[in-house]
Amino acid sequence: IIYDTLAYSVGGDLLTATYLETRRGLELASQGGARAKVQEIELLEVEAENEDDGFRATVTWNVAASVGHWGHIHQRRNQYTAELTVEPVDGLWKITSMELIGEERL
Repeated sequence: IIYDTLAYSVGGDLLTATYLETRRGLELASQGGARAKVQEIELLEVEAENEDDGFRATVTWNVAASVGHWGHIHQRRNQYTAELTVEPVDGLWKITSMELIGEERL
């Protein structure tokens, strides 16, 4: 189910990498590691330019989540900046590459 859900918006090698990273996170959570529940995603800035068949964009967004570990839950807010490549894959727009260039706890 996770792979199929990711496949709606992610394509190419990034799909496999994202799926495997998600699975590793779920396995750690099931072994008593931290569990996060995303509550809000706030898109702050997008700067895009055409590239070949798709486009490349620098995107900044905030994520608010509740994080549970060591028997308690607390709120966390992080800001991320990434370079995304978006291309048509089988007639659908999908993220085909992502390079995280910034992560900051707010």
